Amino acid sequence: MHHINQLFRQIYAGKWISTGISKGGQTTIFYRYFYPNDVDVSIPYVAPFNKGYEDSRIYTFLDTVGSPECREKIFETQRFLLQHEDEALERLKWYNMGADLTFDYLGSPGKAYEYAVLEYSFSFWQWGSHCEDLPSGDQLDPYLESLLAVSNLDFFSDKSMTAYAPHYYQAGTQMGYYGYNIEPFKPWLKHFSSNPSAIFSPLKDKTPKYDNSLNEKVDRWLKKDGNNILYIYGGSDTWSADRITPSQKVNSKSYILPGKDHGQARIRNISILMAADFGLTLEQWLGISPDLSALNAPK
Repeated sequence: MHHINQLFRQIYAGKWISTGISKGGQTTIFYRYFYPNDVDVSIPYVAPFNKGYEDSRIYTFLDTVGSPECREKIFETQRFLLQHEDEALERLKWYNMGADLTFDYLGSPGKAYEYAVLEYSFSFWQWGSHCEDLPSGDQLDPYLESLLAVSNLDFFSDKSMTAYAPHYYQAGTQMGYYGYNIEPFKPWLKHFSSNPSAIFSPLKDKTPKYDNSLNEKVDRWLKKDGNNILYIYGGSDTWSADRITPSQKVNSKSYILPGKDHGQARIRNISILMAADFGLTLEQWLGISPDLSALNAPK
């Protein structure tokens, strides 16, 4: 990519901006670290920068995001699902067969089910679920429908373990990730006695050693030399817990979009005031005036 970009510069002499979303946003940041002069501006969207194998900032976020009433309702949903695990697994047998889901990696559908319930709050905020849609009452079906909509079992199936194996390997060796705080759920869990990780190493029984040294180097560089980067995060996105906050030593900026989730935190959704600042910043850095008139226009 570096050499290709240098070749392209001979043809396209204008300004260069690189962007990426989520893990692509991480790539945008790391690319800038390794090749700081390749592009003029970097715009990573919803890019987490994990501090450690299990970044506990996620727990703080989940304990404070939204209203206390909504958080309590999410907890009640998770608790109900765990309390009715045996019945739920019986009903989900046919769902798993129809979706061709197997759980050899984890060892049992029950363990995958508990993972999905623990993941529920993370996914709820990451993908913009609505508090008014949370289930209530004492019938299991609405709770299962919500679980499958918010935190589907397929994410913990063998198919997903294979599909995401390279990502999990990188998370487990260098990038870090997150885990699940089981403390509030211990009375109803059958498969966990300590916090499980959301990293599922493809090596399984030979967990590779985690080395945080690259992240630490990049973190130091971002604070000292990470200029001309515009970070965009969603205020309601769980991954904003692991966001980068630019230091006073660099000119980079972070735009946190209130109420936006992992899929909504984009330039097109920033407020008029943010758009004005965003446009002025790009104008100063690039010497061109971007047309942001279409932003936040009625759709």
